[in-house]
Amino acid sequence: MSLFLWVNLTIAIEDFDQPFQTRRWLQLAIDNGRNPMVAYVAYANVLLPLFNLTRLHPGLSLLTQAPVLAMMRAIVYTLFVALFTRWLLRLKLVWRTG
Repeated sequence: MSLFLWVNLTIAIEDFDQPFQTRRWLQLAIDNGRNPMVAYVAYANVLLPLFNLTRLHPGLSLLTQAPVLAMMRAIVYTLFVALFTRWLLRLKLVWRTG
C-alpha cells in the first residue's frame, strides 16, 4: 500500500503540479518526508510530554471519549507533529540515520 501511495503522490506532484498546484497542498507531507526520524519520535518525545506538562492531555482525553472526537484529536495531534517537523526542517535541524 505504501508503494501504491508513493507512486500516486509522485504522479500528483509531477504531472498535475501546473494546473492544480498540488505541490502547495502536499508541501507539509513533503517536508515531513525530508525529516522522517523526527516525525516518528516527535509525538512520544515532544508533543505528549509537552501536553502532560501543561495538563492538556488528561483534559483532552476526557473530552474526546467519543470515537468521532477521538479521531479529531488524532488529526490535531498529527498536524502538530507535522508542523513541529516542518519547523525543525526550516531551522535546518535534520535527523539522519547511519
